[in-house]
Amino acid sequence: MSNNPWWTVISSKEIFQLRTRLSRYLEASFSSTVSSDRDDLVQHALLMLIRSKERVLPDDDGLFRFARQVAKNAALDLVKSKAHQLSAARGKIGSKISVGASAESELTDIARYLNPTNATTSSPAQSVKNEEILRVRKIFCELDDLNRLVLWSYVVDGNSINAIARQLDIDWHRVSDLIVESLDRLRQQIS
Repeated sequence: MSNNPWWTVISSKEIFQLRTRLSRYLEASFSSTVSSDRDDLVQHALLMLIRSKERVLPDDDGLFRFARQVAKNAALDLVKSKAHQLSAARGKIGSKISVGASAESELTDIARYLNPTNATTSSPAQSVKNEEILRVRKIFCELDDLNRLVLWSYVVDGNSINAIARQLDIDWHRVSDLIVESLDRLRQQIS
């Protein structure tokens, strides 16, 4: 590439190569867990790369590293969502579907985070945690109705971006933007 910004000189061949590398990375790292959503994850990563174009440097394979991190985060979210769905299904039918200790403990943490009355208040650390939970709840309640609905469907119900888009009859890009916007707002106000 030249001294011009990378997004003005990148060729379609280079984009296709980047897309292929991301797809192979996801296939190798997440096997069959995300196979049906692999193309969506790659597309999301490339979209985020373009949206963040001025912050990403093409040096030392920076484009791939950025897109790989975005795809990895989205894939991890998808895996957590599937684990949550399995856990919910297990709870409904009373079967013994194993979602793994880490996924189960993470889901328990999320449930506690959303409902502090279930947690015990026996230590000062727990009091601090309860205050933080109340702050998160307050920030969540201050979000617009659509943002709250989308964020709840994504984080708590474990629905995929595409499922939420179909359910609300809006574009998946809009759903993705709403999630990113809401999570950024939460992060900024908590920090």
